[in-house]
This record gives sequence, structure tokens and C-alpha cells, in this order.
Amino acid sequence: MSELSVQSRFGGAADDHDLNDQKWVAIGKHRRALKNNMTLFQRGEIDSAEYYRQKDYHERQIAHWESQTTDRQMDDMGEEMKNRFNSGSSSAGQFGSPNGYSTHTITVYPNRSMGIGN
Repeated sequence: MSELSVQSRFGGAADDHDLNDQKWVAIGKHRRALKNNMTLFQRGEIDSAEYYRQKDYHERQIAHWESQTTDRQMDDMGEEMKNRFNSGSSSAGQFGSPNGYSTHTITVYPNRSMGIGN
């Protein structure tokens, strides 16, 4: 619903710049709504169930808008991933780069003796 209100304000996303503007307007709107929701709850104007319902909704909307990327950003990320892949990697989890740096990957597993992940 917030996407529709933002799109109607801007007339739809014509390009990456418009989408980025829409993104930041929507994020700001939902952050303000979170603050207003907290104020209403603190004053006792809404109960805790309504507070948490609205809080969850606005946090989800913020996460949604923060995850939005433009086509240009996706193309740039695709190029970066292709460059990383083409720079070479070894089966030992070491990735080399053209400038001579290497990155080691480490996999961390939960410690089952501490009751984590059981």
C-alpha cells in the first residue's frame, strides 16, 4: 500500500533516480510512523497489541524498501560478481584478486556442547 501512495506521489518510477527517491520517501514515512506509534503507546492511546501490530508492519515495510535495488544496481552487482568469479578461486576457500590480495573464507558452526542448535 505504501508503494502505491509513493508511486502516486511521484507518478511511477520512470528511472533509477525516481525509484531511489521513492525508496527514501517511503523509508522516512515508515520511520516517522514508528515514532508516532511509540508516542501513542506511551500516552496510553493505543494498547500493546495495536502497538506491536503497527510496529511489525512498519518495520517490515522499512525492510522491504531498504532491500529494493534498481536495475542499474543489479547490473553493477552482476558485473562485480562476474569479475570476482573470473579473478579465480581455489578449492581451499581462498579467492585471489588481480591486485594480489587474497581472501580466506571461514565457515563457523554452532557449538553443540553449549546447547546451541540442538
